[in-house]
Amino acid sequence: MIRLSLWGTSFVVIAFYLGRGIGRYSITSCSELILTTPAGIKVVRCAPECQKPTDSIQVKRIGEECLCVDFAAVKEMARGVNYTCELGVCNKSNDCIPSDLLIGCWTNERQQ
Repeated sequence: MIRLSLWGTSFVVIAFYLGRGIGRYSITSCSELILTTPAGIKVVRCAPECQKPTDSIQVKRIGEECLCVDFAAVKEMARGVNYTCELGVCNKSNDCIPSDLLIGCWTNERQQ
């Protein structure tokens, strides 16, 4: 009888916490795309690309160089082929602001 009561109490407590969202977690799937340039490895845009629009990761790269290239374009790049990318600088809003400078860029791996 005591065992059953203890099990029932444990079940109610666990159900209560799960119902309120405590103990829940979610996995976000975000990826940071990078390209190689003559000046070294550069990040594409300033924030990672997430699969769901509601996912967000706070990455601050204020003042860092970035490449103003669309994520979809990077995913279609062939490995080892030299492309021309526009260089930019990350601002406070994680936007890659174009600097009107072009630089050679390429990928050495398959971007996902």
